[in-house]
Amino acid sequence: MNKKPALIAAFLTTAVIAVVMLMIGISAYINPDSVPVNSSPVTQANASNVSLAQAAGSDQVAQLQALVAQFQSREQQYQAREQEYQSQLSQANTQIQQYTQILTQLQQRRIISIDRNGQISIPRRQDN
Repeated sequence: MNKKPALIAAFLTTAVIAVVMLMIGISAYINPDSVPVNSSPVTQANASNVSLAQAAGSDQVAQLQALVAQFQSREQQYQAREQEYQSQLSQANTQIQQYTQILTQLQQRRIISIDRNGQISIPRRQDN
């Protein structure tokens, strides 16, 4: 039962605030003496602030563009370096394949022997 008066008071408060807001809105809409927004002094002051902000913004844009150009230059350097490393890696892999082929041929001809640990030994030949 104690909740009922509180709910009624909340409803009435909300209704009064809504009616007041509605009346202010209607009054502002109907009032012929209001100042147009485009020619108000506040708008002109805001326009000068906006132009100052745009000038400051254009300086920041120029700085950011310079940073982007710097990063792009670094990226190109990194890509060139990466291509150089890829080329070196490819050459190293080719050499490893050649060494592997040579070792395999020497092992097949029994000139060398390779144990499980990867140690290479040259067996002694027994001449008859």
